[in-house]
Amino acid sequence: MKIYFQQKGGIAGRTKDLTLDTADLSADENKHIRSLIDGSNFFELTGSYLSSPSHHSNSQTSDDMTSSSLSPYTSAPSYMHGAADYFKYKITIENDDGKKHTVQTSDITKPQQLSPLINYLRKKLSQNN
Repeated sequence: MKIYFQQKGGIAGRTKDLTLDTADLSADENKHIRSLIDGSNFFELTGSYLSSPSHHSNSQTSDDMTSSSLSPYTSAPSYMHGAADYFKYKITIENDDGKKHTVQTSDITKPQQLSPLINYLRKKLSQNN
């Protein structure tokens, strides 16, 4: 299985990339990352979680996102204003059968079940840079 992870943004606005091949990992780490992927239902997730917060039940939904919720100065939804230091993530996983899926999200909009996988990948990214 191959995992491609990209993190953009933060205070410095940097882009960092990580590529992992589970064949290069120890048996324990391979088992751990596969459990994180399975636990997130990664291959069932929507491709993009960048346009509305998916984890806020009392927030505006995409059906409620009208021009009134947008700033007149930018196309960013109102819930993102004042959140300049957040990270955006792009995760692409290609499983052993060649099935490939990509999910894009951010600190603000990520589905809760994706947090453990993102935390693991961020840790690996910091170890490699």
